Amino acid sequence: MKKMLTKLKMSLTNNIGLKFLAVLIALVLWLAIVNVNDPEKTITVSNIPISVTNESAITSRDMVYNVKSEQYLNITVSGKRSIVSNLSAEDFRATASLKELSKVNSIPVDVTAKNASLGRKITIVKQSAQTILVDVENLEEKDFTDLVVEYTGKVADGYVAGLSSMSTDEVTVKAPTSIIDKIKKVAVRCSLDGTNTNISKKCPVILYDKNNKEIKSDEIELSDKKIRVNVNVLRAKQVPISTINKDELGKPADGYVVDDVILSSDSITVYGSEESLDSIESLDIQDDIDVSDAKGDVTQNIDVTGKLPKGLSVSGESTITVKVLIKKLITRTFEYDASEVSLNDLSSDLDVQLVTKKVKVTLQGEEEVISQLTKDDMAISADLGKVKEGTTTVHVDVAVPDNTTLMNNVTIKIKAKAK
Repeated sequence: MKKMLTKLKMSLTNNIGLKFLAVLIALVLWLAIVNVNDPEKTITVSNIPISVTNESAITSRDMVYNVKSEQYLNITVSGKRSIVSNLSAEDFRATASLKELSKVNSIPVDVTAKNASLGRKITIVKQSAQTILVDVENLEEKDFTDLVVEYTGKVADGYVAGLSSMSTDEVTVKAPTSIIDKIKKVAVRCSLDGTNTNISKKCPVILYDKNNKEIKSDEIELSDKKIRVNVNVLRAKQVPISTINKDELGKPADGYVVDDVILSSDSITVYGSEESLDSIESLDIQDDIDVSDAKGDVTQNIDVTGKLPKGLSVSGESTITVKVLIKKLITRTFEYDASEVSLNDLSSDLDVQLVTKKVKVTLQGEEEVISQLTKDDMAISADLGKVKEGTTTVHVDVAVPDNTTLMNNVTIKIKAKAK
């Protein structure tokens, strides 16, 4: 037995250097085999959302924040291929704590693995964003008192929305200062829903900017999100504007004429009691228009409110804009040989000789009329029934076309002698 132990000891200690080398080679070979099967690998994990934490550090001071930077980042991760190959954005957490807000409004971003065990097996080599930028501003409260009712839809045909009232005439808005400064109108939006009866319901409060664009934000708080609106729904009637006689608007300056009359609307809608509605069939505004001595177009705004019978009101726009188009007339002169004048009723005892050689006729009228005329459109004649022997000047009658005016006194000189 002793010999066996001695022999075993000698076999273990004999050539110990070679045996150690063999073990070392075996270890290296094992590590090589392991690394060949599961080597180190570096990958990029994209679109990890950045969560802002510790918001109370801002909100407790009546302030709000908005993130200006991209709210996602990418990271480069290294580790065993078997571990990193299946990693995704869901395996990581990116946080930015408002407690660490700097003077330049930046917050450092910390990225960690959600699983602590995973975090020990990988290395985050780099991240695409080290910080995020935020805007920080104060919250402000402001009271708005000039509330208006804004209707959507229509009431039933033959009815209008009359006077309205609200359960409160004030709304307090709490929001970031930048939003408060944009508010130019506060409206209560009420749907009419085709009704023909009075309305009483709660309607939402809407904020508008200077461009009449609705302002929406999760950071807006209203003292009343809805306000009760009461609307009187009344019978209505469409009343036409009486036809305007353009020849009874006054006389424009010499050489000018009324060409046309244009109304902004040819009717108005009025509402009130049945008796009052029955008392009106049309509305006359003729006497309110005057173009006397005008040399150009005349525009007048006529408020019809005072022209309505008692008990009626106007629904919508109460002003009718009247535009009277004034046109300048043109003149044109036509020349005739004196022999073209028809001589009528000359005594059979006389002969006449024309002293005048040419006759001129000047007409005035609208260009589209005057420009189309020829000499043949007029008849010129002279009555010689009272002519006696000698030289005399005789009036020439001119039959002018419609819509024209003769502008000169036409005469001819003749010499009469006995036969």
